Amino acid sequence: MKKSEAGLTLIEILVALGIFMMLGSSLVMFLRDGMSTWQIGESRREAYERAGAIMDLIGEDLRSSFTQSDPGPDNGLVDVLMLCDMDDFNRPRLRLVRTLSDETRNPVTRIAGSYTGGLAEVDYRNDSQEAKLGILRAPGGLAEVAYLMGPESGSE
Repeated sequence: MKKSEAGLTLIEILVALGIFMMLGSSLVMFLRDGMSTWQIGESRREAYERAGAIMDLIGEDLRSSFTQSDPGPDNGLVDVLMLCDMDDFNRPRLRLVRTLSDETRNPVTRIAGSYTGGLAEVDYRNDSQEAKLGILRAPGGLAEVAYLMGPESGSE
Protein backbone atom coordinates (compact mmCIF):
# COMPACT_ATOMS: atom_id res chain seq x y z
CA MET A 1 0.00 0.00 0.00
CA LYS A 2 1.18 3.45 -0.76
CA LYS A 3 1.21 6.14 1.88
CA SER A 4 -0.17 8.79 -0.50
CA GLU A 5 -3.44 6.94 -1.13
CA ALA A 6 -6.42 8.86 0.23
CA GLY A 7 -9.59 7.11 1.36
CA LEU A 8 -11.79 6.23 4.26
CA THR A 9 -11.47 3.18 6.37
CA LEU A 10 -14.45 1.02 7.24
CA ILE A 11 -14.56 2.43 10.78
CA GLU A 12 -14.68 6.02 9.49
CA ILE A 13 -17.52 5.16 7.12
CA LEU A 14 -19.49 3.47 9.92
CA VAL A 15 -18.97 6.45 12.26
CA ALA A 16 -20.11 8.91 9.55
CA LEU A 17 -23.14 6.72 8.79
CA GLY A 18 -24.04 6.58 12.50
CA ILE A 19 -23.83 10.38 12.80
CA PHE A 20 -26.07 10.85 9.77
CA MET A 21 -28.57 8.32 11.16
CA MET A 22 -28.73 10.20 14.48
CA LEU A 23 -29.23 13.51 12.67
CA GLY A 24 -31.93 12.02 10.44
CA SER A 25 -33.82 10.40 13.31
CA SER A 26 -33.73 13.63 15.34
CA LEU A 27 -35.05 15.52 12.31
CA VAL A 28 -37.92 13.02 11.95
CA MET A 29 -38.69 13.35 15.67
CA PHE A 30 -38.80 17.16 15.46
CA LEU A 31 -41.03 17.02 12.37
CA ARG A 32 -43.41 14.56 14.07
CA ASP A 33 -43.67 16.79 17.17
CA GLY A 34 -44.21 19.85 15.00
CA MET A 35 -46.96 18.15 13.01
CA SER A 36 -48.80 16.99 16.15
CA THR A 37 -48.58 20.50 17.62
CA TRP A 38 -49.91 21.95 14.37
CA GLN A 39 -52.81 19.45 14.29
CA ILE A 40 -53.76 20.29 17.89
CA GLY A 41 -53.70 24.00 17.08
CA GLU A 42 -55.75 23.47 13.94
CA SER A 43 -58.43 21.49 15.78
CA ARG A 44 -58.59 24.18 18.47
CA ARG A 45 -58.94 26.88 15.82
CA GLU A 46 -61.84 25.02 14.20
CA ALA A 47 -63.53 24.55 17.59
CA TYR A 48 -63.12 28.26 18.41
CA GLU A 49 -64.58 29.24 15.02
CA ARG A 50 -67.62 26.99 15.53
CA ALA A 51 -68.06 28.25 19.09
CA GLY A 52 -67.82 31.86 17.91
CA ALA A 53 -70.51 31.32 15.29
CA ILE A 54 -72.78 29.64 17.84
CA MET A 55 -72.17 32.34 20.44
CA ASP A 56 -73.03 35.02 17.87
CA LEU A 57 -76.41 33.35 17.25
CA ILE A 58 -77.11 32.89 20.96
CA GLY A 59 -76.10 36.48 21.68
CA GLU A 60 -78.36 37.76 18.91
CA ASP A 61 -81.29 35.75 20.29
CA LEU A 62 -80.71 36.89 23.86
CA ARG A 63 -80.30 40.55 22.85
CA SER A 64 -83.58 40.33 20.94
CA SER A 65 -85.52 38.79 23.81
CA PHE A 66 -88.08 40.90 25.62
CA THR A 67 -91.09 40.53 27.84
CA GLN A 68 -94.48 42.15 27.64
CA SER A 69 -95.51 41.59 31.21
CA ASP A 70 -97.58 44.05 33.18
CA PRO A 71 -95.72 46.11 35.75
CA GLY A 72 -95.73 44.77 39.27
CA PRO A 73 -97.57 46.21 42.23
CA ASP A 74 -97.20 49.98 42.50
CA ASN A 75 -95.89 50.02 38.90
CA GLY A 76 -92.61 48.54 40.09
CA LEU A 77 -90.21 46.41 38.11
CA VAL A 78 -90.87 42.71 37.68
CA ASP A 79 -87.98 40.24 37.70
CA VAL A 80 -88.10 38.07 34.59
CA LEU A 81 -86.27 34.75 34.56
CA MET A 82 -85.31 32.61 31.58
CA LEU A 83 -86.21 29.08 32.55
CA CYS A 84 -84.97 26.00 30.74
CA ASP A 85 -86.70 22.68 30.37
CA MET A 86 -85.06 19.28 29.86
CA ASP A 87 -84.90 17.29 26.66
CA ASP A 88 -85.24 13.51 26.32
CA PHE A 89 -81.62 13.02 27.39
CA ASN A 90 -81.96 15.20 30.52
CA ARG A 91 -79.96 18.09 29.07
CA PRO A 92 -80.99 21.67 29.89
CA ARG A 93 -82.66 23.29 26.89
CA LEU A 94 -83.53 26.92 26.20
CA ARG A 95 -86.17 27.36 23.50
CA LEU A 96 -86.92 30.65 21.77
CA VAL A 97 -88.92 31.78 18.75
CA ARG A 98 -87.18 34.09 16.32
CA THR A 99 -88.10 35.72 13.05
CA LEU A 100 -86.86 33.93 9.99
CA SER A 101 -85.22 36.84 8.21
CA ASP A 102 -84.03 34.89 5.18
CA GLU A 103 -87.39 33.26 4.45
CA THR A 104 -87.65 34.89 1.03
CA ARG A 105 -83.94 34.53 0.24
CA ASN A 106 -83.55 30.87 1.17
CA PRO A 107 -84.57 28.70 -1.81
CA VAL A 108 -86.08 26.00 0.43
CA THR A 109 -88.19 28.26 2.65
CA ARG A 110 -89.21 30.37 -0.37
CA ILE A 111 -91.12 27.48 -1.96
CA ALA A 112 -92.31 26.02 1.36
CA GLY A 113 -96.06 26.20 1.69
CA SER A 114 -96.68 26.65 -2.02
CA TYR A 115 -99.11 23.70 -1.83
CA THR A 116 -101.89 23.26 0.70
CA GLY A 117 -101.86 20.46 3.22
CA GLY A 118 -98.16 20.43 3.99
CA LEU A 119 -97.17 17.85 6.58
CA ALA A 120 -93.46 18.51 7.10
CA GLU A 121 -91.81 21.38 8.95
CA VAL A 122 -88.58 23.24 8.22
CA ASP A 123 -86.21 21.28 10.46
CA TYR A 124 -83.08 21.28 8.22
CA ARG A 125 -83.39 17.53 7.60
CA ASN A 126 -84.37 16.64 4.01
CA ASP A 127 -86.02 20.05 3.64
CA SER A 128 -85.09 20.49 0.00
CA GLN A 129 -86.59 17.10 -0.89
CA GLU A 130 -89.74 17.85 1.13
CA ALA A 131 -90.07 21.23 -0.58
CA LYS A 132 -89.80 19.63 -4.02
CA LEU A 133 -92.50 17.13 -3.08
CA GLY A 134 -94.71 19.99 -1.91
CA ILE A 135 -95.22 18.69 1.61
CA LEU A 136 -93.24 21.39 3.41
CA ARG A 137 -95.38 23.79 5.43
CA ALA A 138 -94.77 27.52 5.24
CA PRO A 139 -92.74 28.75 8.21
CA GLY A 140 -94.80 31.95 8.44
CA GLY A 141 -91.78 34.11 9.17
CA LEU A 142 -91.03 32.43 12.49
CA ALA A 143 -88.66 29.68 13.53
CA GLU A 144 -88.19 27.94 16.86
CA VAL A 145 -84.61 27.67 18.04
CA ALA A 146 -83.39 25.50 20.89
CA TYR A 147 -80.05 25.58 22.65
CA LEU A 148 -78.89 22.44 24.47
CA MET A 149 -76.06 22.05 26.95
CA GLY A 150 -73.41 19.52 26.03
CA PRO A 151 -73.45 16.15 24.28
CA GLU A 152 -74.81 13.15 26.10
CA SER A 153 -74.01 9.56 25.25
CA GLY A 154 -76.74 8.19 23.01
CA SER A 155 -77.81 11.60 21.71
CA GLU A 156 -77.40 12.87 18.18
